[in-house]
Amino acid sequence: AVTKGWKMNPVEFDSVFNESRHTWSFGSPDILPMFAHGASDSARVDTFMYSAEFEDFSGNGDRLDTWVFDEAERFFGRAAVPGSELNTMMHQDQIVFFFHLLGIDTNGHGFKPYSQEYLGNIKHVDRGIQRLVEQFESFYGDDGQTAYVFTADHGMNDRGAHGDGHPDNTRTPLIAWGAGVARTEAVAAGQTAPGHDGFSQPWNLERYERKDVNQADIAALMTALVGLNYPLNSVGTLPLSYLNTSQEYRAHSALANAQQVLEQYRVKHDEKQHTEMFFKPYAPMHQPTNTPEHMLARIRQAIGAQEYGAAEAECLRLIALCLEGLRYFQRYDWLLLRSIVSAGYLGWIMFSLLYIFRSYVLPQSGPCRSRRAGAVALVGLLVFAAFAAMFY
Repeated sequence: AVTKGWKMNPVEFDSVFNESRHTWSFGSPDILPMFAHGASDSARVDTFMYSAEFEDFSGNGDRLDTWVFDEAERFFGRAAVPGSELNTMMHQDQIVFFFHLLGIDTNGHGFKPYSQEYLGNIKHVDRGIQRLVEQFESFYGDDGQTAYVFTADHGMNDRGAHGDGHPDNTRTPLIAWGAGVARTEAVAAGQTAPGHDGFSQPWNLERYERKDVNQADIAALMTALVGLNYPLNSVGTLPLSYLNTSQEYRAHSALANAQQVLEQYRVKHDEKQHTEMFFKPYAPMHQPTNTPEHMLARIRQAIGAQEYGAAEAECLRLIALCLEGLRYFQRYDWLLLRSIVSAGYLGWIMFSLLYIFRSYVLPQSGPCRSRRAGAVALVGLLVFAAFAAMFY
C-alpha cells in the first residue's frame, strides 16, 4: 500500500465476482469497493453500502445487518417489476449475490463474545438469513436453481480480538446448500460420522459428516456451483465432496481447477527463472513421468475412457503438486532475505560499537584513527556493493 500510494487495491486480483455475469453486493464500505474497483468491467459489480459513519463500535452492531436485510428486501421489491431491466438481469445465469454481515464482528469487538449483544446478533442473523432465503425462493418460484454458501472470514478469541494464528481465530463456519450441493446423510443413531473431533463434539451434529476445507477452496466451490471460470489468482482446491453433480461434470471441473493452478505455477516459475542467477526449479515437477504434461495427458485419457474417479484423483494430485511448487517459489528467497535482515542488525550493532569506541575510547586524532576510519568506510562500501549486485 505504501509503494502504490495507499490506493484501494495495492495488488490487482481476480475474484468470483469478476468472473460472474453480474454481482450484486450489500454491506460495508470497507469491503465491497475492493471487489467493485477490482473488476475488469466496472458495471459488473453493483454495491449497496451504508455510510462509513454508520459503523460505530460504541453501539449495538446488529443495526448493520438490519440495514443489509432491509436493503435486500427493497432490492427484491424493485426487481419484482415484470419487464424491468433489473428483472431481466436477475433471470440470467451465472449471477452472484454477496451479503456482507458485519454486525457480529462489530459486537465481538465492542462487547466481546458471549455478551448479550453478540449472542443476540447471532440470532438476528439467523432470522435474517431465513428471510433472505425465502425471498430468493419466492422470486425464482422455488425452481431449485440457487446455491447458497454461508461462511466467515475469521473467528475471534474471548477478548474480542483476532489476527493471530490461534485456531479460535482461523476456524470459520462453512455451510452450503441448494442447487448442486450434495446432501449430508445422517448415520445411524449412536454412531459418529467421519470428520468429527473434540472441537465439534458440543455441536450435537455427530451423525452428519464434517467436511473441512481450506478457506481458499470456497472460491473454487462457488465457481463450480455457478459454472464460472476459475479466478486467475485462486489457489483453492475444488472440494469435490460438496458437489451433487454428474461424475463427468466433477471431473471436468477438477481439470479446469488443475489447469488454472498449474498456470499460476508456470508464471511464478518463469518469473523466478528470469530473475535468478543460479535458478533451481522445483524438482518434483520435473520427474520423467511426473511432469504436468504427463499428468494432464493421463487426466484427459481417463476422462475420455469415462474413468472419472481416476481423473479426479489425478487432478487433485496435480493441484497439490502445483501448490507445493508455488510455496517453494514463495520461500525461494527466504535465506537471502533473512541473511540481509540479520546483516542489517549485525551492521547496526557494529556501527554502534564503532561509534562508542571512536567517540569515547580511541584517541580523537592521529594517523591511526584516520586509517581505521578509512578501513571501516571501505568495508561498508564493499558490503553495500555486494548486496546491490545480488539484487540487481
